[in-house]
Amino acid sequence: MKYRNVFLFFALLCLTACGVNPNIKQRVDTSLALSADTIKPKTKVIQEKLNNIDCDKPTTFNLDYGFKLEFCDSDEFEVFKTFSYLKLIRETQTIFRDTSLKEYEVTFKLNPIVLKTDTSSFEVLLEVNDRPCKNFLMRFFVTDNKLTKIDSLPTFEANPSDLNHDGIQEYAGYREYGEYFGKNWSVFTYQPIYYYSLTSKGLKLDTAMTDERNRYICKLKPKQRYHGIDVSQTIVDRFDKEIDRIKKNK
Repeated sequence: MKYRNVFLFFALLCLTACGVNPNIKQRVDTSLALSADTIKPKTKVIQEKLNNIDCDKPTTFNLDYGFKLEFCDSDEFEVFKTFSYLKLIRETQTIFRDTSLKEYEVTFKLNPIVLKTDTSSFEVLLEVNDRPCKNFLMRFFVTDNKLTKIDSLPTFEANPSDLNHDGIQEYAGYREYGEYFGKNWSVFTYQPIYYYSLTSKGLKLDTAMTDERNRYICKLKPKQRYHGIDVSQTIVDRFDKEIDRIKKNK
């Protein structure tokens, strides 16, 4: 008992010294733990890169309509490569500078996308690495070589095609991977597929098609809400078949 009390006292003392409340359950991710010696050099390197954002030898990608991407850093992994410290340029004008640690992917498969929406207006879409979550697209609205707005879209599953046979081409994609919950993991989060019409004024969310296709996939009645959908193999199959249809441009 004596040794047990000494141990408990020592444990409590350690928790107090570290600023941790022993009455609150803490979740510690040891995979993110870094020593002070590891953090300081990285912090110094990051700050140096921020101070020298106009690097001497940037990685450059030329896009349509006179746009250009410049990156001052990159990381290569087994199946993908990322770029950071972005400068978005058109002609000689710097439109946007990203000095954060955000990582972009440039593959020229489905991205980047540059759309002309008016005489001097454009939409530029770049893919952002958000692993382990699903990647997403950042959309930059540019008018007269000035940034007017930024928003985000899901990554697209394929190049645009006339998916609902209305004479207009559409892009389609979903934002997040689904998660199971509930009793016996019998319910999954609603992850809709979004459909965007490719118009002369840029990408426009096709709300009617988005609602119609997702109601079909999830077997929802006209007034039934999108929440807590029961898992069934039919729904999973419908979702997979719809993604396959999009990728095959049908």
